[in-house]
Amino acid sequence: MHLISLQFAFFFIVIILAGWRLSDYAQKISKKSLFPEGLFGVIFLAIITSLPEIFTSIGSVTVVNYPNMAASDALGSIFINLIIIVFLDIVQGKGGILSIASKKHILTASLTIAVLGIVLTSLLLRKIANINLGFFNIGLDSIVIIVIYIFCVKLLVNYGTEEIVKEANASNDLGLLWVKFIIAAILVVISGFRLASLGGEIVTHTGLNDSFVGLVFLAVATSLPELIVSWSAVKRGSIDMAVGNILGSNFFDTAIIPITDIFYRSNQIMADLNISHIFTITLCMIMTAIIISGLIYRSKKTILKLGWDVFFMVIIIVVSIVFFYITNFS
Repeated sequence: MHLISLQFAFFFIVIILAGWRLSDYAQKISKKSLFPEGLFGVIFLAIITSLPEIFTSIGSVTVVNYPNMAASDALGSIFINLIIIVFLDIVQGKGGILSIASKKHILTASLTIAVLGIVLTSLLLRKIANINLGFFNIGLDSIVIIVIYIFCVKLLVNYGTEEIVKEANASNDLGLLWVKFIIAAILVVISGFRLASLGGEIVTHTGLNDSFVGLVFLAVATSLPELIVSWSAVKRGSIDMAVGNILGSNFFDTAIIPITDIFYRSNQIMADLNISHIFTITLCMIMTAIIISGLIYRSKKTILKLGWDVFFMVIIIVVSIVFFYITNFS
């Protein structure tokens, strides 16, 4: 156990250092290539910081055959990322972080709610109406979600690149920055994946069920890349990049459950998920809706030095954590 703890501490330090450099390189690339910071966060940083969740969830259904752990990791990561928004509001220190971020993030958040709504509808049909939605151990709902998800990605890319200036600054060191960015990204992914794996090893002896382990431990571990990268982006003044990273990561995480369905051979993964996930999905949809409200209303008013939108998110988070603790998903 001591060796596992030392490894966890080592990779935690690596992810902090690599995440800090990653946001630095991302900011410099964005400025030199005239690539919008928000879009850079939504596309590049979001994909990179979401990879640990994807690999961990796939491993949960292929290695240990725990579908609920995979779903809890994906959905829990979305929930944890929304908590990070609260942390970022505190870090930037001026209150109302969503009043500063670009309104373009509304599309990312809206698409996230749309895909989560489809996942929620599928679970309700399966658990309450007892409807079978699949064939050959692959859910028809998973296929539909993946198709819609691909369409949504195309919308995001088209919308985000509309205002990119064609005459980008062809700086001589842009290629070197991309190389450094890729190296830092690889370190973030490897560290995030190892942290998730070590977190899984640490909790295997606790006796908790796979849903609780996935949500509380794996989700926290796999959300560390988003936390470190977004925190460092805010400290550098790149609010749009930080918010884009969080919301973009949440959007990419919505596709994890249908993707794991491809690798889960025991059954259709949606059929084996327990009903507790419905509560998590609903929470994520409500909190994302509050973020959209904040991005639209753009109020400068604060409550306890937090934006009013973030303050209401804190209330929901506290109530949710109490609920998770009391029920323990049993």
